[in-house]
Amino acid sequence: MHDGATTNAEGRHGPPNPKRIDGVTERSLAFIHRAVEEGRPFLLQISHYAVHTPMIARPETVAAYEARKGGTHTNSGYGAMTENLDGSLAALLSKLEDLRLEARTYIFYTSDNGGEVFQEPTNNLPLRKGKTHTWEGGIRVPLIVSGPGIEAGSASDVPVNGSDFFATFAELLGIEAVLPADQDGGSLVPILKSGGAGSVQRPTEDFVWYYPHYRNMKGVFPQAAIRSGDYKLVKFYETENIHLYDLSKDLSEQTDLAEAMPERADALHARLTGYLAAVGAKIPTRNPDYDPKLDLGLEPMAPRRGPGSASRD
Repeated sequence: MHDGATTNAEGRHGPPNPKRIDGVTERSLAFIHRAVEEGRPFLLQISHYAVHTPMIARPETVAAYEARKGGTHTNSGYGAMTENLDGSLAALLSKLEDLRLEARTYIFYTSDNGGEVFQEPTNNLPLRKGKTHTWEGGIRVPLIVSGPGIEAGSASDVPVNGSDFFATFAELLGIEAVLPADQDGGSLVPILKSGGAGSVQRPTEDFVWYYPHYRNMKGVFPQAAIRSGDYKLVKFYETENIHLYDLSKDLSEQTDLAEAMPERADALHARLTGYLAAVGAKIPTRNPDYDPKLDLGLEPMAPRRGPGSASRD
């Protein structure tokens, strides 16, 4: 069962059902209840319209946030919408408890990308930039998992990726078939069942993010990133600039190490190029009319080291 093809336009729905939070939640709870009555195991994916723009929330929640003094986050509408969404999760957890399913149900709570930063509906501090950027603000998202054998309150610093979910779900379900060799992810079960310690075994060693597009008037142009261990390289295709960061010491990506560590930068760039070629990714060609000054919201960037050169203008 599913809701069919929808877009964020369907989420432009005001009170008493802002962002259709209540409607989506009610259908989800009804699905769970029906599955239990029929004795069926179930998989439920809930993809809410909240917290996507535009900001719509219950008036009383907005008023409560407007009465508070803002610090890092100052948008009362966004805060209110987030709280309304949290209420839907509370309803889900309550339903699982009522049906005595919490001891045999896994819940994965995450986001598809970092928050939007254009026109500042929110921010991702201390992370740099946001949605559709390959900076950490665009790709680092929350992940909370609960279920049988997972220690409550445990945390992990092991980097994971959405591509790990397939192998994880297969192991949790006891699937014994051999998984495809060309998958990128690996099972998170060893981490989930050990209080956050351990590692993930993946067919691919590195994490790669690729966005070969322009996001008109929002300062986003073709870019890619690769992470190996604590080091992350970011590449911009219009300028051919590459940037290197040590995320263990510089989560905000402010200290570019490409000039200081040319061998590591070249090695990561070669691995990024090799991976994209191996998966058949289409590489954008440079636009001769490109002018970064015309991209609103684009941070001015000093010339950075290009691949295979000591310096680049």
